[in-house]
Amino acid sequence: MDELLKLAAKAVEIAIELGAEQADAYVSASHGISVSVENNSVASCRSIEDQGMSIRAYKKGALGFTYTQRLTENAPRRLAETAVRLAGAAEPDPDFVSLPLPEDEPTVRGLWDDAVAGLTIEESVGWVTAAVEEARALEPDISIAGGVGVGWGEHAVANSLGVEREGHSTSASLYAHGSIREGDEVGSYWEFTRARRLSEFVPQGIGEVVAREARRMLAKRPIESATLPIILGPLAASSIPGSVAMLAQAEAVQRNRSILAGRKGDKIGSEVLTIIDEPLREGGMSSGPHDGEGAARRDLPLVTEGKLATYLHNSYTANKGHEPNTAHGSRSGYRSTVGISSTNLNLRRGDMLSDELIRETRRGVYMPHASVHPNSVTGDVSETIDVGLMIEDGEITFPIKNSMLGGSFLDFLKNVDVVTKDYRAEPGLELPTVRIQGVRIAGAG
Repeated sequence: MDELLKLAAKAVEIAIELGAEQADAYVSASHGISVSVENNSVASCRSIEDQGMSIRAYKKGALGFTYTQRLTENAPRRLAETAVRLAGAAEPDPDFVSLPLPEDEPTVRGLWDDAVAGLTIEESVGWVTAAVEEARALEPDISIAGGVGVGWGEHAVANSLGVEREGHSTSASLYAHGSIREGDEVGSYWEFTRARRLSEFVPQGIGEVVAREARRMLAKRPIESATLPIILGPLAASSIPGSVAMLAQAEAVQRNRSILAGRKGDKIGSEVLTIIDEPLREGGMSSGPHDGEGAARRDLPLVTEGKLATYLHNSYTANKGHEPNTAHGSRSGYRSTVGISSTNLNLRRGDMLSDELIRETRRGVYMPHASVHPNSVTGDVSETIDVGLMIEDGEITFPIKNSMLGGSFLDFLKNVDVVTKDYRAEPGLELPTVRIQGVRIAGAG
């Protein structure tokens, strides 16, 4: 990592010498393994290596950005020259104020594991073929698609104000989707596991879950249109804080492209709704001590008892909005400039267990998988219910078909009445079950 940081610092130094008023550089080197499965057979195996560096140079607020995949001795000068030239030719931006200043950086544990960095293609293929075998042992005619992804890498970021950050991380994931066809009926389901450390990566049993749940989704029945409570299982419920975070991105807010524009401090949800962004969780898939610009991260309440507590900022939007930088600057790699994204979004949990929640629901719909994402401008939600199960007299009875849910996302937030005590654990996340009252279901019965 020292070599990457030296390259980043050198590029910034040269950019300032060439006339940039401010500059930052990002350097990364990564390695990965990708295995895909289609119709129960391994379709592809790839070993991936990638490295590169980018630089942002500013003159009168105007941005010049460029990148390269060649980390040669001459790369910092060549990039700096190009970026400074582009900044000089661009239109000045009066909203640019400054890149982040140096701050003390917190410590986040569990982001790197030598065991993951030493994995082979053969081991990765073994995991996904085992998942196929597990599924077919229960359902011989099931069709499995999916794959394994393993990655490890390091990065560094430096800017002209004295920020110098470096880090490294590992990850492993397995995904499987299974379909069972019987006549005209198709039952399908998907499941996954992921972790930063091999000791926490549990691929065993994924195929069994997919086969069992795909069988349960056969013999779907239509239902009549109605206004009902919906119970979102842990994975489905995660779309609630995810959607709030998307709407709270400051860039969309400042462009008036979000229904949360002008709503900071307002009550946007029920009192049981508290969402905290927690980037410092040990071993979290989105954890890290600094953001993509090198700004030091900290835990941040996003929604507190239904009130919108903050917007999510990078350095540019924070300065433009005259608000603190929340350190949510994000880069998808050295090829990208800086955007905004959340980290580990967690809901504050309540006192009820998910089984109790289902038992007390006279009639409703349970969704283990769902996407409750609104149109960011209108706030409207319109989603098909691909994986839904009817609840009758406190019991899950049959899978439903040809149904949709719709309504206002802000109404959904205000009608959240239960967040359960129990949860599904994922790296950096504790995913509870959530109930929303009064959701309009369009059926085909």
